[in-house]
Amino acid sequence: MGASRRAEMNLLRAWLAGIGLCVLAGCTSHGNQPVIGSAHKYPPDNVPWPPQLTRHSSDYDLQLFGSEWTLKSDDVDSYGYRLVLNGGGQLPWAIYTIDGLALTNELTQVSVEFSERPNSPGDGTLLFVGLADYALDTWSWFDPAATPWVHSYSEPQHYRNDDGAAFVAVALAGPGSAAVETITFTAGGNLVEAPQNLVAHSPSVGRIELSWEGVDSAAGYNVYRSYWPDMTDSLRINFEEPVTETLFNDLSVGTGKYYFYQVTALGLTESLPSNIAAVWAHETDLAAPQSFRLTDRTADSLTFEWEWDGPYPDNGFYLYMDIVPNFPIIEAETDKRPVGRWATSVDASTYYGLPLDYGTFYYAKLCARDSLNRRGRMSAEAFGRIGGGWDWSEVETIDAGELPLKAVKTEAAVAVAYFDRFSINLAARAGGQWVIDTPLPDSGELLFTEWMDLAYSDGLYLIGAMDKAAGDVWAAYGTPGAWTRDHLHGDGNTDPIPLHIESGYYVICAASATDLAVLHLFDQPPPNQPTILLHTRPRAGGAWGESAVRVFDMSGIPYTLLLSHCLEYYDGNLYYLVNDGGEMETWFTSRSAGWNFSNTDIRGGDYVFRSGHDLTRFQNTWYTTAFDNQADRRGLYLLNGDQSAYPWSQSALTPVGESRGYNAAMDAEDGEAIVVYYAGGSYYCALYSMGWTAEEIAVPGVADFSSQVDILLQNGEAWFFFRDQDSGEIKAAHGIPPPD
Repeated sequence: MGASRRAEMNLLRAWLAGIGLCVLAGCTSHGNQPVIGSAHKYPPDNVPWPPQLTRHSSDYDLQLFGSEWTLKSDDVDSYGYRLVLNGGGQLPWAIYTIDGLALTNELTQVSVEFSERPNSPGDGTLLFVGLADYALDTWSWFDPAATPWVHSYSEPQHYRNDDGAAFVAVALAGPGSAAVETITFTAGGNLVEAPQNLVAHSPSVGRIELSWEGVDSAAGYNVYRSYWPDMTDSLRINFEEPVTETLFNDLSVGTGKYYFYQVTALGLTESLPSNIAAVWAHETDLAAPQSFRLTDRTADSLTFEWEWDGPYPDNGFYLYMDIVPNFPIIEAETDKRPVGRWATSVDASTYYGLPLDYGTFYYAKLCARDSLNRRGRMSAEAFGRIGGGWDWSEVETIDAGELPLKAVKTEAAVAVAYFDRFSINLAARAGGQWVIDTPLPDSGELLFTEWMDLAYSDGLYLIGAMDKAAGDVWAAYGTPGAWTRDHLHGDGNTDPIPLHIESGYYVICAASATDLAVLHLFDQPPPNQPTILLHTRPRAGGAWGESAVRVFDMSGIPYTLLLSHCLEYYDGNLYYLVNDGGEMETWFTSRSAGWNFSNTDIRGGDYVFRSGHDLTRFQNTWYTTAFDNQADRRGLYLLNGDQSAYPWSQSALTPVGESRGYNAAMDAEDGEAIVVYYAGGSYYCALYSMGWTAEEIAVPGVADFSSQVDILLQNGEAWFFFRDQDSGEIKAAHGIPPPD
């Protein structure tokens, strides 16, 4: 349980004991109202001036939830999609942003809706809404006398910065509280999507042609060019007038270098940018080498091959290499070597004159040279990793998404569930493509976030999830395009604390050929005790049954609940592994054992395991991983056993005493098992067949992995699922094991 949630429940218990927390109950008011106009600078002191922002997809929604703030003070809390400003003598504040406003369109109106306002007279609580005024370089403050508070812009150009961003702030002074529901911007024009499938090619020397798919309702397009693959220092090259077609010719290019392009659509806002298209501006009209590819890799060299159609080039070829993908070719800064004119393969064993590094990815391109040493068109990029370890170079982008994610194996493929804002998507791989469906959509009232799990058995998926708006538990089961959605637990109440009781924390689920199960924490206030509840239902039909797996004895003092838990069906029984952060114990029990939590601790000795992951059946017994953070035995441990003996056998997977082994995930197949874990800025995989061997997961082009990942082992190969924190995309790296 997070610190904010524990604080929330402690406040609630105090309120129920008779303390009467007016901050949460909303029993305060404005008192005497000052006259606040656009020139009034109160409260001026602690609300900062808006920052310069880079664009993010969430910034382009014209309606923002209260929880979608850009900046906020420490005394402001999110409850579901609302934002609560707690007074108590402080001056809580939050800033909201609509970014990417097209310079040709103007804001006409903004409204702020509050679901809770100061309303008891005499305590002096004041509520404010501020607009960032760039003509005065200060906040203009207003009194929101009603909800929704609506403001019409008389000079809208004053309220947008040079980058097309507008900012709204909310602030509160006094002992009361207020809850922000939504911030809605309106303006002339239409909200437009990003252009898709931008393609760039150079039909002749000194000319680059761009084309892309048109966007409905777009008033025009902007074209951006850079010398760098991440679009650093990009320049808008259509200058003052928008492009009105879906074609653009760039005639202002040199030769012998790479150019990178993006396109945006113009409507109410300037859209997010398209994909990046890279093109080599060739120096002479020679064809590109065909089918340039990696054909072999050893511990110290890479072999590339290609085909060449027609007369061989007078001066042969140039091979370029780098250690980053999509690299720009810059003379004197890119490793280059000549290749003979009749060659159709090359062995690369050095990089800048030094031996290739074991375990490193190298990227290569090839072009032909004419008699004047001018370079022709460039081949596609090929790459390979030095050494005989796992090959993770095949990376597939699934979709933009948020954590947590959960992956499962099906009979012939793999699938992963993840959050898409307040919906839950399922991406199943079929025929080499990812097919995306939405089992639990954001309906405007159901807002799924924070807790979710995915299970699969015999042709049927099961997702258990928490609706953050009400804190309720939901289940979706079925197949893509054919889902049944059931409300399992909760009262549907979306009011803020103290009326809002959460049901759906720590949701997990399991599925078998005959039954479905969803388990969660029902965090209820005194005199009732927090309870782990289990919901089960036969796949053949019927109602969901409910039973208590464990009731926590709080003994009138604050408590820390479970840190992680796993639920699995096996051979007709339902098994449960739970790591409790308060008791510092890790229990393994089952339905057939009556959910016995007495003398079922799997740890042994003084081990203080902080987490358990992916309860896995392997070699006729149960396995799990756990991290011990005690200094003298710090590391990741593998535990295995069953209900016949406690504690379980355990062995260290990482060097004892080192901080290696966080965020572990595990899977098994036949006689093999695989574990991934985080260590020193990278993820590692440990494979078991005849002993554990570990090596770094080197995924080309990915520098910042998510804190939570998943791993699957299928048909002797692996699938590593993660969120690329730089791009915000859910991705899967296909792991090919080393040659025998």
